Amino acid sequence: MNLDAQTSTIAFRAFSAPCSIAGTAAECVIDRNVEVYDENGQVIGKTTTADLLKADAGAAEYGDTLIVGDDTFTFGRKLADDGFIQRYEVHEQ
Repeated sequence: MNLDAQTSTIAFRAFSAPCSIAGTAAECVIDRNVEVYDENGQVIGKTTTADLLKADAGAAEYGDTLIVGDDTFTFGRKLADDGFIQRYEVHEQ
């Protein structure tokens, strides 16, 4: 593992919570009320995102279930992937 991967993983784990992706144990960070902007910089809505280590999110697919504590989410589209952490739009059930 290179230094960037170690740094990303350490920072991620400092804020992550245990979760389950389609029955597989993982760790994630949930961000609620993330503002979505249009091309003019205007807020056009809010969403909820889940950040997962790429190794944990490998099997995540659109429509899969993500369970964090007492909260259940459904995976939407993948928003970002920097090679270490993947960010998904999720919908609370």
